[in-house]
Amino acid sequence: MYQELCEASMVEVIQYKLFGGIEKQNHIFGLRKDCVDYYGIYAPFWIPNFVIQYSDFNKLETSLIELINRTKDARQTKKIVIRLPPYFYSKSIEILSFILEKNGFTITNNALWQMIDLKGYESKLCYEASLKHSARKVLKKVNPQNIIFKEIEKVNHNEIILAYDLINQNRKSLGTEMKYSSSYLIDLMSNFEDQVKIFSIKIDSRLVAAAICHKTKENILYVVSWGDYGHSLEYSPMYKFASELVGYCLENNFDYLDFGVSSDKDNLNLNLLKFKQNIGCETTLQKTYALDF
Repeated sequence: MYQELCEASMVEVIQYKLFGGIEKQNHIFGLRKDCVDYYGIYAPFWIPNFVIQYSDFNKLETSLIELINRTKDARQTKKIVIRLPPYFYSKSIEILSFILEKNGFTITNNALWQMIDLKGYESKLCYEASLKHSARKVLKKVNPQNIIFKEIEKVNHNEIILAYDLINQNRKSLGTEMKYSSSYLIDLMSNFEDQVKIFSIKIDSRLVAAAICHKTKENILYVVSWGDYGHSLEYSPMYKFASELVGYCLENNFDYLDFGVSSDKDNLNLNLLKFKQNIGCETTLQKTYALDF
């Protein structure tokens, strides 16, 4: 379903049932474009189920080899690209990384990936107290009584569009823009009720920031896009926004608040890296592999 909603042009949906089985963990989905098959976290719901389900070396390698053989048999592909999630998504990630290289895949990209491990915090106040002095100074400028943090309901299309537009304006101010439309986002929320979440934060009754998040696993909330725009505040509201998201995650039993990539080998963004460190993120590596035929 996720791939069918994709707005990218000239893209073919791939679906294989490994081992001929109908069990969920045997299904693998991806996209084919220009004779290249893409799997992994190009969108967070694409993570192959066998990566999450299996930790046994032989089962993982057998799954990968079958995928390679099925791709070869299709005779439509010149390359397989697999973008692995970072280690905290599954105990099998590091094993699969080894297996990919063992079977001829090479690393084509390394990215610095950042997340907040929530297991060490009892509350958002504990989280705030753990931050650097510079971050706590910003937080002290915010009057908690002037804040409205909310999750936007999927039926509230007007608020969804307002949140989308705010984030898109933030992106445009940075020289880029959202890669999909607001109507796509609404369709996504309609089809994946519990997996797509939008949050907003108002200060003094004015919308100042928004976030589009995906529930990528039962214990992980991934911040796909977020930003602030159109306000005259003398401080960044994103520190308080991060704290409110932490509070939401703690109340709803998430173990990780995932902020994704800060930099990769083609795009070094030290300011973004530093900002995420300031809001308490840990940094790990995310690897992308490729195999040419």
